[in-house]
Amino acid sequence: MKIKLYFRVLIVAQFWVLFGFSYANQDLFEKGRDYYYGMTQKQSFIKAKEFFQRSAEEGNLEAMTALGIMYSEGKGVIRDDKKALKYLNDAAKKNHPKAIYILGVLNYLGIGVERNTDEAKKLFKISAELGNLDAQFSLYGLYNNDPESKLLADKWLISAADMGHAGAQFKLGEKLFLSKDYGDALISFKKVSNAYDAANIYLYLIHLNGLTGRNNKALAMSTIGKVKDQEKIFQHANNFLSKKEDSNHQFALNLFRILRDRGNLDAYLSIANMYESGLAVKKDLKRAYNFVIAAARKGHIPSQKKVVDMYINGIGTQKSKSKSVYWLKKLIQSGDLEAKERLSSLEKG
Repeated sequence: MKIKLYFRVLIVAQFWVLFGFSYANQDLFEKGRDYYYGMTQKQSFIKAKEFFQRSAEEGNLEAMTALGIMYSEGKGVIRDDKKALKYLNDAAKKNHPKAIYILGVLNYLGIGVERNTDEAKKLFKISAELGNLDAQFSLYGLYNNDPESKLLADKWLISAADMGHAGAQFKLGEKLFLSKDYGDALISFKKVSNAYDAANIYLYLIHLNGLTGRNNKALAMSTIGKVKDQEKIFQHANNFLSKKEDSNHQFALNLFRILRDRGNLDAYLSIANMYESGLAVKKDLKRAYNFVIAAARKGHIPSQKKVVDMYINGIGTQKSKSKSVYWLKKLIQSGDLEAKERLSSLEKG
């Protein structure tokens, strides 16, 4: 599903990379691209199509490919898969790498043609060998799903990354980080830190924990400060938490603490759970309770549910039926039906 979404997004983004070849009447193509993106002209897909059409008629393969994408997406024209395939095939027959790649995407997704992943892989390989970086990265994604093709996957990933494909550079950095090759991971992540928030999350962990030498908290904090999306940080923290090694649990704790400092109440509860289970920290039920009650008092419903259990069972605090009742009533006020049943059961007991 992620690969299919990736390919679908790439169709929309292809215009930015339709360059680098010298064909007849390139000026017409550039004017079309100008109108398509509204760079110096007011954006107009219709005018963009007109310039692409004129350029294509004079043999510009980039313009043919652009028209193929427009007809596939229905931008500036009525969507027409047949016309899209005609323009793309015309350019592909003359070995235009991007056109061949887009045909691979359409085959992979089943757009305008019957879905055919084998044909898609064949087209990606042709395009990749002609130097198309998106095709190389796509081959990595396809081969990486096959346990017997990991070497091929890595070959295309490294090739795309070495040639400057941002997605490949990030993915390579991630693979290097998880294999504890932190020095090379640092190099990869630095290249894409402006394009990928997740790269800054990894860079933060490298600098904070001194994974390539001395730790540098100031640089670490400056780096993580660039990441405004708390959900993304939380997802990475949970990914690390799900892994077995203690070092990954420490990375999770590092990220949860950043979120805690930003007032994220989910992070309060996650840190509490780590203290309760002794992951990356010495087991401390009192501290676990302190984090839970702090979040509960701020209105965090999962923590309110947790603190009820802590009072009932005396986890990190003294048992207290009255305090359990207090928090169950709070939950009932928020519409929690389960809390109503629990309160009834507790009062009967």
